[in-house]
Amino acid sequence: MVGRVRERTRQTTSSGTAVRSYLNQVFYSGFSPTDSDHEYCSDNTTPRPHKYPTSWSKYRKKSVGGVLTGTCPYSYTTGGTVTFNSCRTINRTNYAYCPDITPINFGYWVTLALGNLNPRRPHTDLPLFLFELREFPGMLRDLGRVLQGRISPGDVPGGHLAYEFGWRPLFSDLNSLLGLRRAIKARARYLSALEGGKSIFRRRLTSNRLIQDTVSPTPYTAYNVGPSTNPWALRAKVKTTEYLDVWFTARAKLRDPIPSFVDLPNRALRHAYGLTPRPDLVWNAIPWSWLTDWYTNFGDMLEATDALQHLRVQDMCIMAHSTVESRLIDVEVKSGLSYTESVLYTEYKQRSVSTSPTSHLVATPFLNGRQQSILGSLVTSRALRAARL
Repeated sequence: MVGRVRERTRQTTSSGTAVRSYLNQVFYSGFSPTDSDHEYCSDNTTPRPHKYPTSWSKYRKKSVGGVLTGTCPYSYTTGGTVTFNSCRTINRTNYAYCPDITPINFGYWVTLALGNLNPRRPHTDLPLFLFELREFPGMLRDLGRVLQGRISPGDVPGGHLAYEFGWRPLFSDLNSLLGLRRAIKARARYLSALEGGKSIFRRRLTSNRLIQDTVSPTPYTAYNVGPSTNPWALRAKVKTTEYLDVWFTARAKLRDPIPSFVDLPNRALRHAYGLTPRPDLVWNAIPWSWLTDWYTNFGDMLEATDALQHLRVQDMCIMAHSTVESRLIDVEVKSGLSYTESVLYTEYKQRSVSTSPTSHLVATPFLNGRQQSILGSLVTSRALRAARL
């Protein structure tokens, strides 16, 4: 196996300057050709014919816009001005200033992909659905009390929790049960493909997942033009947004062929609706297990481990596509100046190859907005209950 690297950099030349009016002195210059666009690709090659996929990565960093034009007062000199002639803002012109992506833990995604391949993974977990129906009378009682107008402060966070843990999964499971016939046919086709062992399965694990959406507490500033409460020619906030897409391909085969006397549609029915014993079924029925799964992938690891008991996964490719942008927002410029939007952009594509992949226990310490809102409602509900409100 031979490693190789390919690299390309595009330069953007700007002739802009910022000139102070007295003595015609150059206030800011340095507009030699700027490396505004950079591409880098690294992979491994094998002799032909290529029998197995190899790891691969490619990123592109690009700087766009950020041009300041116009004339504004220069307060350090009486009557002075500064003229910006298509002046590109400091630290926003070179690809080296582009933001980095959040590192990807491929062990987490391999574990999730293995669970996704599990032939016993339920389309609708019927035993868990029936187990959770024990809460339904209480849900109806609370809903009726609220509809009658007998509302207490605790009903606000309590209603949110009832929706997230009661009504929302209830309607989702009922909707899944309506597709019974279609789910059984799909599972039977999947079992047949796994038994043949020649199919390459391609599935998406996440699409357009928001990784970060933050605004820097420290403002961005450029060009000090005079003593005042705001001496900067330009001041703005920096907003960073990152998204992630992950999908996988794998070649897998059942460890034990399906006996000829087995009724395939019946087995497909039991697998599609969780009617076979599984370790993750017990785990999901344990109170507060959902909170553990928010901070680790323990539930996914159980499902992946169960998959490896029934499947032989020959190789797996995890593909990840990350995009992160840094933009200036709430831009303030001095009177007489205009500014074009500044964007620093990074795109990163990766392929990680695993032969005979295994499950991994991984910490996932970052919560999304929905999870944070649920924890907030839980804490508020407990506090109001303690205060008997």
